[in-house]
Amino acid sequence: MGFQCAECGYKGKQSSQGACPACGSFKLALKSNLDSERENSDKRRRLKSIALVLLWLYLAFLISQKIYGS
Repeated sequence: MGFQCAECGYKGKQSSQGACPACGSFKLALKSNLDSERENSDKRRRLKSIALVLLWLYLAFLISQKIYGS
């Protein structure tokens, strides 16, 4: 399991004594956590895109009702 430094963005497989070898920071995130955050972000982005399309379709429907009447 690897890590990524939150300060400088360095990615590695092992850290020496819990510090980033590039900058010495102790703010490290495990790669498995980063992958799950990325998956959650992708799911949220897809959900937002679907909601956006549905809202535009609803707006088009309301406008057509206003123009052509019911």
